[in-house]
Amino acid sequence: MSKTKKSTTEWILKLTQVDIAPPIWREIAFDCSETLESLHAVIQALFLWDDSHLHQFISKGKYYGNTEFLDQLSVIEERDTPVSALLKKKGDKILYEYDFGDSWRIEIQVSGSWNAEERPYLTLPVCLSGERAAPPEDCGGIGGYYRLVEAVSNPSEDSHAELLEWLGRIWNPETFDVNAANVILASEWRARSSTGAEAALEAYCEVVTQQIEENSIPIVKRTHDRLIESGMEPGVVIQRMALAFMRERSVTRDPERVDEELYAKLLNELPGMPWLLEELNGS
Repeated sequence: MSKTKKSTTEWILKLTQVDIAPPIWREIAFDCSETLESLHAVIQALFLWDDSHLHQFISKGKYYGNTEFLDQLSVIEERDTPVSALLKKKGDKILYEYDFGDSWRIEIQVSGSWNAEERPYLTLPVCLSGERAAPPEDCGGIGGYYRLVEAVSNPSEDSHAELLEWLGRIWNPETFDVNAANVILASEWRARSSTGAEAALEAYCEVVTQQIEENSIPIVKRTHDRLIESGMEPGVVIQRMALAFMRERSVTRDPERVDEELYAKLLNELPGMPWLLEELNGS
């Protein structure tokens, strides 16, 4: 008897900024039964935009967006449109446009299906990888972006200090931190749904608790005991360790083992644990 292939709405989507080189892109796992409005929120979080301008999705000559702000006669309501209605199989593409003045365009393509069984500790949506920082909000379109890159990268430029002050934050066009992206994404998703980020963290807390109880990973048990002895509340200990473990998993993507050195480094970045790497190196 032949097996019927199980249909899925959980896809890996590649988001690539159009007309910019080297490419700026993000790869996400996303449940496409969610609406286009939800995908819009994910894009805003991952590209560090403020959702302060109009946007639309374009697919096969049709336009989708928020009909409260766009022409209701020519735009289909995004809140009523699941992403799966437009992206149905590997290779399918749609276009997302944000800020019709600067005109940031992102190609969204299905690059593969998501196998939740391979990484059951991850809750969708999640950013899997990416490269390069997105253009800052209101920097003047593609031309303004290239001028900004040149000025920020060259301290001798007359506009260097002025643009850094305008940015109001450190911005390196060549960097992208997938862990930081997922923290931001989880925070944004929590604002939309009280279950998304909280459920992900709760799942990691359960995994870490099990590791401690079974003493299956020595560094986990040692770290737990050390923090408890220091007087930290047990719930806080588990949550901190779960956050670091979540970051370790997002980097290694290996459900079979823990990279103890990486895990220790990520834990060590949390306050109050400068002893951790020394202990690992001495063990």
